[in-house]
Amino acid sequence: MTGHHHESSEARPGAATAGMDECLAARPGSAVLRVGVLVRHGARQLCLIRRLSRRGLMVRLFSDVELGETVVIELSEQRRLTGRIASCTDGNAVIRFDLPADLDGISMPRTPAPGARKSVIREVDRLAMIRAGSDISFASTRHISQGGVRVVCERPLANGTPVVLTLEGFRPLQGMVRWNRGDCCTISFDRMIPPGELDRWLAS
Repeated sequence: MTGHHHESSEARPGAATAGMDECLAARPGSAVLRVGVLVRHGARQLCLIRRLSRRGLMVRLFSDVELGETVVIELSEQRRLTGRIASCTDGNAVIRFDLPADLDGISMPRTPAPGARKSVIREVDRLAMIRAGSDISFASTRHISQGGVRVVCERPLANGTPVVLTLEGFRPLQGMVRWNRGDCCTISFDRMIPPGELDRWLAS
């Protein structure tokens, strides 16, 4: 992620962490590594949700944002949260919600133990089979993490579609389409892949 468009006290190093602590104080320990979709100016893009509370969240972004701009975070097809960019440093943005969010029913992975490795997005080129109901199609995997995958599909898949993804040489994974553009889509997994299992598959 490149430089940001505004210079302010919120954009200085360390400010994002401070903003996050204040924003997330209502729900300490709610660390997540979950794939979501950021909507801004009508465009949709993949993001990684790192922390979440009723007052806001911290996300890893892969494009520039403007401080103070209004954005929408999609956790699922039915769950959307609106807020403003409070700070952004080195690709980690704090978003404060306009109103306290109702988080009932949102499943979140447990906080990793001290010293646990963070989930990272890795480039990969593997064949995958996608089953959506009775429909089966094939795709080429481009990026993968413990929480989701980005693929190039032979035909489009609508947002919110439940799927079963079978990667070449790996077990079937249940998930949901969170983002799509043309023949490219992002699928978040219902359950995160254990890091050791993912490492072994990548090395095979």
